[in-house]
Amino acid sequence: MRSRRQLRYFAVIEACLAVAAVVVGLALGPPQGSSAAPVQASVTRCDLSTPGAAQVTYTVSNADRVTHGYRVELSVATDTAPLGWGISLVNRVEPGATATAHAMLPVIGSQAEARCTARARTNDGRSGHHG
Repeated sequence: MRSRRQLRYFAVIEACLAVAAVVVGLALGPPQGSSAAPVQASVTRCDLSTPGAAQVTYTVSNADRVTHGYRVELSVATDTAPLGWGISLVNRVEPGATATAHAMLPVIGSQAEARCTARARTNDGRSGHHG
């Protein structure tokens, strides 16, 4: 049977290991490809002047410590109805950098009082033509 002193010793070691695991996890940040990677996406221009289409300009900011690609989900909607959506891919955004991209979305319905939104997720797979 273990003594109380040994049990306290093991409890202190376990606590130190738990603290070390948390510190290392925070220092390393989220794993590559994790959807938890810090990213900001925002629409900088939402041109609804063409009937049936929205021309969207957006930015994606990589606040992580590694290069990432992003899958950006764009949508056009009013307060009461979705009008259109699309997906755009942005490759290789360096840490701390902001990329700007453009997309054209099909829109169905009245574009009066519509607005565009963007949401990004990490997408570190290769996109585009491979050859």
